[in-house]
Amino acid sequence: MNRAGDPGTRQGPARSISMNGRASIKSFLLRAWRERWTELQWSVNLKQAFPGGSMDQYQLAECILQQAFVGPTPNTLVLSYLRHALSSQVVSYGAFLNALTKYEDVTRPLCTRTLLDLLNCYAAHVSCLGTPDSCLLLCKSLVLTVLWLLRCVSQAVEKLKESTEYADILRVTGEVLGKLLGNGQTRALLYVGKMEETAGWGKVEQLQTTLQDSVQNLAQSGLIVRDTANSLQQAFYQLQQLPHGKALSPPGQAHGHGALNSSIAVLSFIEATLNTTSDTQLFVELLLLIERLNNIPRPRLYAQVCQSCLMGLIDSAETNDELKWTAFTFLKIPQIFQRLKTFTQEGKDGREEIYQGFELLLRLQPLIDKADVKNNCDIMQQLLQECAKKDLIADAQTKKLLDKRAIDRKNLKTKQDPPPSQPNPTLILRAEPTVTNIIKTMEADYSKNQDMILGVLGHMMSGKSFELITAAAATTGKLHMFASRLIKFNEFAKHSSGEGSKVSLSRAVLFDISFLMLGYICVMYGTEIVCTTSAGAGNEPFFETWVGQSLPIDQKCRPVENMAHPDPARVESLLTQINSGQEIKTSLQRWQDVCTNIPFAIQEILTAWENGAVSADAVQKFCDNIKRHMCCLPVCIAAWLCSYMQGLTAPEREKPLKLLKHMLSPIQGDPTMSQYNERSSLMIHIIKKISGDLLSAKSSRVTGEAREGAGGADTGRQVYTDKSSRVTGEAREGTGGADTGRQVYTGVFSHAMQLGWVDGRGICSADNMLTIGGARWFCHCAVKEILKCSRREDLIQSVNVALALFQLDSEPVAVALLSHVIPSLLLDSSKRELLCNPRGAALARLAVQCTAMAFLTQSNDRRRNGKSRSRKRGRESDREYVVSPASSGSGKEDERPSKLRILLSAPENEAQNPAMQVNLPSYSSSEAPKLAAQISNVNFKEPLNHALVRLFQLFSDVLTDSSVGPHTAFVVSFVQESVRTGEQASKAILQFMPFSMLPALLQCSSGVFSPEDITLMGDLTLPMVRKVIAKAVCYYRPI
Repeated sequence: MNRAGDPGTRQGPARSISMNGRASIKSFLLRAWRERWTELQWSVNLKQAFPGGSMDQYQLAECILQQAFVGPTPNTLVLSYLRHALSSQVVSYGAFLNALTKYEDVTRPLCTRTLLDLLNCYAAHVSCLGTPDSCLLLCKSLVLTVLWLLRCVSQAVEKLKESTEYADILRVTGEVLGKLLGNGQTRALLYVGKMEETAGWGKVEQLQTTLQDSVQNLAQSGLIVRDTANSLQQAFYQLQQLPHGKALSPPGQAHGHGALNSSIAVLSFIEATLNTTSDTQLFVELLLLIERLNNIPRPRLYAQVCQSCLMGLIDSAETNDELKWTAFTFLKIPQIFQRLKTFTQEGKDGREEIYQGFELLLRLQPLIDKADVKNNCDIMQQLLQECAKKDLIADAQTKKLLDKRAIDRKNLKTKQDPPPSQPNPTLILRAEPTVTNIIKTMEADYSKNQDMILGVLGHMMSGKSFELITAAAATTGKLHMFASRLIKFNEFAKHSSGEGSKVSLSRAVLFDISFLMLGYICVMYGTEIVCTTSAGAGNEPFFETWVGQSLPIDQKCRPVENMAHPDPARVESLLTQINSGQEIKTSLQRWQDVCTNIPFAIQEILTAWENGAVSADAVQKFCDNIKRHMCCLPVCIAAWLCSYMQGLTAPEREKPLKLLKHMLSPIQGDPTMSQYNERSSLMIHIIKKISGDLLSAKSSRVTGEAREGAGGADTGRQVYTDKSSRVTGEAREGTGGADTGRQVYTGVFSHAMQLGWVDGRGICSADNMLTIGGARWFCHCAVKEILKCSRREDLIQSVNVALALFQLDSEPVAVALLSHVIPSLLLDSSKRELLCNPRGAALARLAVQCTAMAFLTQSNDRRRNGKSRSRKRGRESDREYVVSPASSGSGKEDERPSKLRILLSAPENEAQNPAMQVNLPSYSSSEAPKLAAQISNVNFKEPLNHALVRLFQLFSDVLTDSSVGPHTAFVVSFVQESVRTGEQASKAILQFMPFSMLPALLQCSSGVFSPEDITLMGDLTLPMVRKVIAKAVCYYRPI
């Protein structure tokens, strides 16, 4: 007779079991227990009775646990069936974990211990190879399991004094949590579950906070051993740090921790000289991004920011930007450090890190000595005192640093001939509180007492007072308010209904001074300071109208046809008065009409001069008569001449240029007009700023040719700066400048590679090249310089230099890089060898970091309601290289490239190169691949977003292609670098990756990405993304 339970003889009873769900399962389990089936017998009979694979639909795991804990002790035979079911995948891990978490009987510690032992066996092997929904269910089950384990700890803590068995439960629970959280795959699944099961995770965090103190107290009282307490505390810490355990970190750089980071140097230059009036929020965010991308310690970051400032102070000495750098260093740097201090890592002392940063700075003794000599003061003492005022560094630390610096300064000789009255740092620090007092004074009722306000403005005009006040006001964010007061003065002084001669003269001087002050603010700090002061105030003030119609800003002139139309009678009256040498009438004069019509009066003189009707001496006398009384009128004439000359050839510009130079020549002013010398100095400064490019282009070209003919090296500092001016002149005059343009870029890049950072001259030269050549040409030049390198150290440095240069205008450069440069390398099979590592990885790093910084800048602009924070310096036309969604299918661009860009790109034949004409496929909403960005309603019309969508579709095609090569490795490197940028930046970039691309990516990059990295490849706040990521993590298999 066969034994009971033999599969061969027990098929009848097995088939007779009814198939009505849980009742059938319970009956089946009871029969198996009564007949003492082995695990193999149980498995065979189970499959015969319940065909169809997984038994989760019958809740088999829950039924087994219920049956196993019926008696006073756990039923080991029934539990062995569960072990076999888990091993043979008859029961999924998710169903097992769900069943386990339903057991909450704290009065039976032996059963709890049995469950913990069972979970301990499988904690390191939790996975799922089912559908995305099943994988996501496992993630939720893991969250509930962690919550159950923490409840076990809580219950054991409460009953620890009743029995020593609960101490054992605490020990095993710590081991189980350690296994769950020590496995990268489980940790990543738990993080996905955290985002899915937010309510359950909230309970986990609450319970964890409570238990941390309880476990610590138990360890101190000796109720549990120290090892148990440590394992539990480690588990609590790992829960707080989800998901990152050993995610990708930025590659180490042999020189990155010692040499000045080029991006920090360029960002500091832009912030100090171009974004003087901007808030420091974006600058701080960019510094933090650079710190993370380059793995820079925080003290080194502080030191490098200060180092950039010292270099700026040295390079800008006796230039127009000197006071900007001074104000930035001593007024803004403490604010920046204060914001950086709020991002100090947990467990670290922010003040100690700042102190360590200054200690690193003191090692640069020659640099500090040179800055002290240039500024004739103790730079470190001034800067440390300002930091101490904001409690950024302790008094004892300050004293220690100053004592070290005093030893270094013993043999330092500052310049004493001639001795300045006060060094700029001292003056700028005194000007800061003065700005507030002046603004309060300017709020007084000036209509009754013009002399009082003239006295205030006249006092500001003396010496460098006005430059100091505007620099301090710009740095502290008060320049808008100051400009609004000047606008009111200018509006008040532009006309009057009745006045005497003395009052009219005062009104003329008030109009002149306020006009010149506002003009200075516009050319030094940007027109947005003035043109936003009266938003919503009704009628636009005259000065704002004039700025919008006439004032050239950043080498961009206004169209002559858009200027105000002349009044013939007024023009004739002005010609008569000025020709006769009479003083321009001030009584009842409408000065806004004079400013509007004076350019047309000079046009009549210019026409007569060109036709031989008047002599050169008569023209000069006419110009002298204009400058003798009102200094704002030459500014209006210079602005009109700059616009007028834009459409002229070189020979036609000869006499307008002479007129412009006449406006710059100083003369003896009218002694009855107060503050004339100061106003004349301000006038000359404004005219030089708005017309400097026109006046210097030809002379710079000659100088560049002479130096080049003398055999100077292209990489020399003077040569490449002179050659950049030469290229500007050649391009504007229509001569060939393409070869020279490439040489200039190579010179700037090579010089930066030699120095290890980009200096001020290199930044200005590169900015000039970007303005002329545009973002696309600029990107191609940078990529070619990078691909020339072969050594890893050179590639890292070249990427840092290129990334620093891209900071000049990161968003259009990033769009050009993603839309044209990278696709051209991927699609052209003859160029794919250039993408072989380490070159391909370096280029991927450049693309990702540039894109991350562009996104950061873009988000900052959105916070500012679409107002760009930085001054683009006349590069609005870079949009021609942005392919719009409507035209992406045809490959047509929004606009035709300008002649300057055609000149620069002609020798490379890039326009005729088929590889450069990137025609990536466009998709309608029904055909487009599934993207996380579509679910989160991202604006695909944004150029940067659209460029990434098209690039990732190209990546997807590359990964699904049958051929594997450097282009495939480049895609992997791009995603790898995106993950390294951190959660926020990777989410912004990888949200455009098609869902279908992730499995293909992981298949061709086994071992490259960890499970924690996979969690960064999508926005886990979106349900669809959570399913895709959960499945990818579950299917992860390390090499």
